[in-house]
Amino acid sequence: MQSSLARASPRAAVAARSVLSAANLRTPGAFASKAARRCAPLTTGATNGSKCPKCGSMSLVFARASTKDDESAFYCSVCSGWFVASEQRVADEIVTENVEQSEIQAVPTPRKIYAGLDEHVIGQHDVKMALSVAVHNHYQRLFVAKKREASSTSESSFATEPEDRLLKPLSLANLAQLSGKSEPSSSPGTSDKKVDADDVEHVELEKSNVMLLGPTGSGKTLMAKTLAKLVDAPLAIVDATSLTQAGYVGDDVESILHKLYVEAGCDVALAERGIVYIDEIDKVSRKGGENVSITRDVSGEGVQQALLKICEGTQVTVPKDGARKNPRDRDSLTINTSHVLFICGGAFDGLEHIVSRRVNRASMGFGATLRRNELDHDFREKSKKVEKNNTAIDARVDSVFDEMMGQAEPADLVKYGLIPEFVGRFPILTRTKRLSEEQLKAVLTEPKNALLKQYRYLFALNNVDFACTDGATREIARLAIAKRTGARALRNILENMLLEAMFQAPDEHVARVVVDAASVLGDEPVKLLPGKYEEASGKSEEAAAA
Repeated sequence: MQSSLARASPRAAVAARSVLSAANLRTPGAFASKAARRCAPLTTGATNGSKCPKCGSMSLVFARASTKDDESAFYCSVCSGWFVASEQRVADEIVTENVEQSEIQAVPTPRKIYAGLDEHVIGQHDVKMALSVAVHNHYQRLFVAKKREASSTSESSFATEPEDRLLKPLSLANLAQLSGKSEPSSSPGTSDKKVDADDVEHVELEKSNVMLLGPTGSGKTLMAKTLAKLVDAPLAIVDATSLTQAGYVGDDVESILHKLYVEAGCDVALAERGIVYIDEIDKVSRKGGENVSITRDVSGEGVQQALLKICEGTQVTVPKDGARKNPRDRDSLTINTSHVLFICGGAFDGLEHIVSRRVNRASMGFGATLRRNELDHDFREKSKKVEKNNTAIDARVDSVFDEMMGQAEPADLVKYGLIPEFVGRFPILTRTKRLSEEQLKAVLTEPKNALLKQYRYLFALNNVDFACTDGATREIARLAIAKRTGARALRNILENMLLEAMFQAPDEHVARVVVDAASVLGDEPVKLLPGKYEEASGKSEEAAAA
């Protein structure tokens, strides 16, 4: 028992020792506790001179004994406090407190989630921070819900106990409030003690779904896949392009929850605490933007309407085998989505023009504010004919694009084609930015699953070494920016460039494959060397090319 008290918090330990000291007082014989049977019996109501756990006065009085041998009730004649002395209850509450403390420590902090995302995704600081906080708060909400569910279960079990027990057995955590009077709280700023969640008014924590905007190839889907590896809760990644309204060809909206059910190991309770990432959500936008369609939009507005209650939280009937819903099919599941976190992502191509029209109003006269020409479709092509520095033009276009997307608001999404009810269920709106040249170079080399590391491992399967010079990575990043598809352009460039090398390496006597700047620009083929490649020759070739 002393070892259990040592593992508890100091406040609970002091209270527990005070209560256990009360348990050792003399009690009537028939209902006496095990510790008190060694003492002479004492009549009910006698002053025992033990210390009260609440007021500290030596006026604790035995008042009532329970039918259980290890539990009795005592009364303080000074503060009018009632106390329960139970060795078993003290042990149970200490174990419960230790379990709760371990669960709190198991909740990953936003910094830990951010560090895990940072190992796989380059850049996008704001999005990583938003996702880290959202997932952390999701864990906290699940912990609070689980704690309340356990407390309600314990209260219902106490209500079924015999009448000779105390109607409201008192917990060690609430010993300071046993008399019905709360202790006077200190004014804000007068104490250095940390705020405890038990001291704050308990409220219902509602979820905050996340809407993720950004251009293609900026890392939206990769962050969702990385979260699936980091979090302990089940995470399902689904595609919105195959969803249709109920009764039409395509997947029903309930198929999202069925995939979450499968990811949770066919455990409904675990699935009700999971995370769902819906990719390509912009593909279900309403046809014609904010204009109401005169025909039934089964793959656009109909899908958004079906997602409304699911994203907000409701009881959803899901077919157990993942097939279409059938009213006559009794083999179905009921999943409550109140604690399911939804994250939606999409490129929203053309949203920057809607934001630009709202931000930069066209006007006339001297000093008028003009719309940004960088957002025009043919601006890059026209500018490259005049200027020779294509890199500066691409950087300018990306800067204006990020500026406009950074000012996107829910009203802009409504004009794009999402219905207001659907946008309102996603209070967190965050945006990814286009990757710069330095970030694209980092994508090639720094992450755990970097592209150059993948190709080096792929060639190593055929006992061939692979190397890529710094000049080559720089040129690959520049070509990727020109293709306007973000990090996805890197693999396209490498696949086309290394096609012949991957074709010849398994059969020829090739020991090393080297890619330099000239190979990326197409001036020379990729070098297939039979022996060890000298780094000095590579540096001299780069100097000559420069």
